[in-house]
Amino acid sequence: MKKDEVTEAMKHCMAEADRDALFGIGRSLGHLPSYDSEKDTIPPEVVEQRNFAKACKDRGWRPVWHKTNKRSTANVGCPDFIVGAYATTWWMEFKKPGEELRPDQAAFKKQLKQNGIEMYVVHSAAEAVAIIERNHV
Repeated sequence: MKKDEVTEAMKHCMAEADRDALFGIGRSLGHLPSYDSEKDTIPPEVVEQRNFAKACKDRGWRPVWHKTNKRSTANVGCPDFIVGAYATTWWMEFKKPGEELRPDQAAFKKQLKQNGIEMYVVHSAAEAVAIIERNHV
């Protein structure tokens, strides 16, 4: 594949080192090109989830990703990611901007909150990484 054949969605899914080598985009998730729904076929939520899974791996964090395109044994309402980082467990649900939690997800979040646990609703990989980086003790 040639450099000019790589779509924006593909760039989002590439390893940071590969993006750097091909495009000089930089290591920060904040510098990734934006998703264009007219040109790209991967939904932006999935792109951000992939970016976050990669960011976790790059940082040595341990994510559990509950993908909705596969049968799962996770509890109904369980968020997209559970991440072990900095001796803390982080619960992350990815949503498109303006999208609300489903009722089962809202109930799951409420149950976590009743146990003193925060479930974060995020819109991008960069936002999820920033929450963990900013809030770890």
